[in-house]
Amino acid sequence: MEELGEPKEHKLGYVWYIEQKEKHRPVVLAPTAQSFTDLALQVLKFIGQPRDFPPSKAERAKKLQAIKLQEELKRRIAEEKLVQEAERLRIAEENRIAELQYLREKYQKDEEKRVLELAVPLRKYLSATVLGDLIDGLVETAKVRPSDPVRFLGEFLMDKAVK
Repeated sequence: MEELGEPKEHKLGYVWYIEQKEKHRPVVLAPTAQSFTDLALQVLKFIGQPRDFPPSKAERAKKLQAIKLQEELKRRIAEEKLVQEAERLRIAEENRIAELQYLREKYQKDEEKRVLELAVPLRKYLSATVLGDLIDGLVETAKVRPSDPVRFLGEFLMDKAVK
């Protein structure tokens, strides 16, 4: 009898055709076993594990061990991720601190430069206008030695300003 191949369409559907074909497949199991145990093992291998019975103690222990191993692996992976995240955060914080220190030093240098630039004209102005009268007041305060030298110096400078 010659195989005609599988039809593209069937009146009950292609899936039905495949199911029927699988149902009527001939099963050949030639017992090559010498004992009942060998035959039972061959049958078990052919039909698969029993599905109606609960797992044995060994199977439960093996499954429990696999679950524990899987949980341990997940825990280690999570710990590794936490360590990597902490390291990344530490490096980012160090970079941020270094950047802030660089900016602070830059601003301090800029401020010192600006103060020095402003100090020259201010120094010239103060030495030309105020410093002469202030030195005279300090000399006079040293000569007189009043009980309140700050007040005496203030009054001396006010008298000089009025004149």
